[in-house]
Amino acid sequence: MKLLYWLDEWQALTQQEQEMALPISGYDLLDDVFVKYELVDLNKPLLFTFSPSGTDVQVQDLTPDFSPWGYELGIQQQVNIIAFQHLGQSNWFRSRNLIFFLEQLSELLHPFQCRLGYGQSRGGFAIGAFANLLKLEHLLLFYPVSTKIKR
Repeated sequence: MKLLYWLDEWQALTQQEQEMALPISGYDLLDDVFVKYELVDLNKPLLFTFSPSGTDVQVQDLTPDFSPWGYELGIQQQVNIIAFQHLGQSNWFRSRNLIFFLEQLSELLHPFQCRLGYGQSRGGFAIGAFANLLKLEHLLLFYPVSTKIKR
């Protein structure tokens, strides 16, 4: 993914060079998850968002202007944002490529001192599931789904 390559090269820069290289923005598709990001300032928090149930976007709905759930919130708050949008109805953010991407991403984000997670429903599940992997310091979970077992 483009973001991983960019971050890998960015890590070799001095802090001043890193700050001058920002902002960077882009998007990509990881199997059945659309990722959109904007990194603007090392001194601001990095917000991760994962989309909730009910945002059943399909590949054909994706355009360069499409914003995953929570992305515009990050833009409005002028923080760094990496937003994940599931595609389809039964997607629980469990693809191997996504998890491999998150493992690599986490190791490349050391310059960002404050990492936040925000999710609702299925997105709350994902934030909780990936909180340790992404080294999130603070989480805001609304109605996180923890099981689909009906009892």
